[in-house]
Parts: sequence; C-alpha cells; structure tokens
Amino acid sequence: MKESLKLYKLCFIFSAVFLASCNGGEETGERAIGSGKSSQSTESKKDVKNTPDLERIPDSILTDIPVLSLQEAEKKYMRFSKPSQDWKEYRKAAETAMNRDDYESCETLMTRAIDLNPDVTEFYFYRGKARNSSFTQRTDGAIEDFEKAIEMGTKDPGVYESLAGIYDSRKQPDKAIEVLTMGISVCGDTKKLYRARATVYLGRGDKEKALSDYNKALEMTPSFTRGYIMRAQLYESLGRYEEALQDYENVSKFEHEETKADTKSVAKKLRAALLSKLDRHQEALEVLNKALLEQNNDDELLRLRGEQYMALKQYDKAIADLTRSIEVAPHYARMTYEARSKAYEAAGKPELAAKDRERAAQLKEVPAEKPVY
Repeated sequence: MKESLKLYKLCFIFSAVFLASCNGGEETGERAIGSGKSSQSTESKKDVKNTPDLERIPDSILTDIPVLSLQEAEKKYMRFSKPSQDWKEYRKAAETAMNRDDYESCETLMTRAIDLNPDVTEFYFYRGKARNSSFTQRTDGAIEDFEKAIEMGTKDPGVYESLAGIYDSRKQPDKAIEVLTMGISVCGDTKKLYRARATVYLGRGDKEKALSDYNKALEMTPSFTRGYIMRAQLYESLGRYEEALQDYENVSKFEHEETKADTKSVAKKLRAALLSKLDRHQEALEVLNKALLEQNNDDELLRLRGEQYMALKQYDKAIADLTRSIEVAPHYARMTYEARSKAYEAAGKPELAAKDRERAAQLKEVPAEKPVY
C-alpha cells in the first residue's frame, strides 16, 4: 500500500513538472526540432491552460511520502533482513535502494555505513547524490557530503560535477566554475568536467570560454556526438556558420552503437535548418532527402523539406510534404499549417490557404502538450 501511494504521488509530481514545462517556451504548443518521434503521439491533447502551477502543489504531496526507518530499510534491502556490523552490507543495500530510486532509504543505509566506516570517500559521494536526488532535495546536506569527499582527496569527477550542478542550480555560476576548475586540476578523466564547465560558461554568456572547453572535451572524446551539436549551436550564435555546418556533419561520421539515432536525426535537422537560413536550399534539400530515406514518417523532416520546396518555388511538392507532415502529427502542426497556407496562396488556391490559416489559429489558441520521449 505504501509503495502504491508513493508511486501515485511521484507520478503526480512528474506530470506537473512536465506539464508546466510545456507552457514555458516562446513557441507554445509547437515543438522545437527534436527526435522525430511525434508519430507515436497523435491523440488529442489537453489544454495546457489548465496546467497545475508547481508552486501550488500541496506540501503534503512532498512531505507525506513514506520514509522507511533504518530498521525498515534493513528489512527491505539487507540480504539477511537484520542489523549488521558489516559496513559492506550497508553499502550494497544502499546501492540497491538507489537503483530503485528510493533515495531516502539510500541515505539512511549509507549513513549507517558511514557510522561503521567513516573513512570511505565513496560513501559521502553516494549519500550526497541521494540527498540531492530526494524529493525534499536536501542540498545543504549534499554539499556537505560532496565537500567532505573532496577534502578526503577524491579524484572522482562525478563529485565535482555534482557539487557544481547544485551551485549552478542555485544561480551561483562562479562557485560552480571554481569547483569544476578544481576538479579539472586533480582528476585524471576530465572530459565530463570540461563539458559541464562549458555549459556553465555558456549560461553566464562567456561564449569563447565555453568554446574552448567544448574543444578540449571533443579532443578527449572525438565520438562525443552531442558535443558536436552543442558546439555547432555555439558556432551558429557566433556567426561561424561553416564551422557549425561541419560539426553537424561530424555527428553522422560516428555510426557505432553508442551514437543514438535521435542524435543523428537532430543534427541533420539542425544542419538543414542552418542551410535554409543561409538560403542554400538545394543543399538543405539534399540533407533532408537522405534523412527521409531513414525516417520517412518524421513530421519535422517533412515540414523542413516542404519549406525548402517552397523556397525553390516547387509548390506542388511543398504542399505534398506539408500535407504528409500534418497527417503524421496533426496536433503539432501549427507551423506546418501556416507554411502550407503560404504554399496554397502561391499556387493560386486562396480558399485552401484561408482554411489552413484558420486551423493554425485554432492550434495556437489551444496548444498541445509535447510528448515525453
């Protein structure tokens, strides 16, 4: 019964977080270029005007989640379901609790492991992660644990990355950068720290420093495909378009299993969008044709190709692609309806153009939720 109650409340919180985020962008109800999985979600969506405000979530939902005592956690997660003086048993039990997202029990069990053996650096990192991940987010305690691990001489980059993440979330980017810089100076594996510091620099507006860190991260891990996308977008913001195009292209060079299909798809869409922005529509068309051979029902690829046909004044082809895009994802098609209305106008079909503008206005008035990928 306790587990069912907890699951219900967690689902409510996740739903609230997700719904609130859907209404926060400039293009409400329209997706940014994404992974092309919209064909999986074509059901009617709720009006996000009714989205619950996170600040109004009752405190009881956050505070009434059952928290196990040490004895209850021992019974649930210990191999022999009884107290022990073996700190290794508590470490294993804490890891099991963490893997089940039971962060409160993980903290309780790891605290007992620390009581039994306070000289293991890893324990403080683990307990800090549990405290930071819990729904009450005991970040002060997490900071203490991460700082304790650093004081004990840890060379685990995850400790520095986690501590910097807390400072960044508290809008203390200078402290986050200080922690990451310290980690870079002492850790052997620093590629994650360079990535993290680049992100903080970028949030602070230090684009050149962010670029330097992305360069270092990619030198260490040339197969870091998401890094190419992030650096390409940074290049775009700096007006260095050829370098951005090259980075988007770099993603497709890594065909091993670790390169996710959706990462490659995003890179192709962004590359085509940049080529379109530069009025290089024929090149964009070539990119999109190849992408659609692999994902022929991706509504975003179809919309982007329709827009290229529009720019090339091939209105019949544009209408065909835009129509197909709407069929695949009708609830996310406001931009597509608007594009098709222009194609209909150019093709001398004003009545159809008017209908599309009307439908686009309806979708803008009642935006759809974005699907969870």
